[in-house]
Amino acid sequence: MTVLITCGLTLVAVLGELAALALAGWEIIGGGTGGTVLVLAVIVVMILAIYYVAVVAYANVITDWGALATRVDAERIRPVQVSALAVEALAGGVAAAPAVFIPPTVSAQPITWRLP
Repeated sequence: MTVLITCGLTLVAVLGELAALALAGWEIIGGGTGGTVLVLAVIVVMILAIYYVAVVAYANVITDWGALATRVDAERIRPVQVSALAVEALAGGVAAAPAVFIPPTVSAQPITWRLP
């Protein structure tokens, strides 16, 4: 329920900002054909915003976040040691070497900060 409320509030805020943009553009351009084109363009952007929020809100509501977190933890890649073949390839002895991937979340040091 909280996700739907926050998505709704965000959508209302975005639509309000776009309406203010359309009004300001209308006033700056002075109406007429240019103002009408601007307002129509903003209406198209509003429709796209409504579509985006509806799709994202639906996806967030139907996703089983607990199962997803469990699956990601089970599939997490462990740091891989560089093999002798990779070292030899870096030295120029072999044309190709297997790729080595070390996820930054596993090998990175935690970020800490204190006031001086």
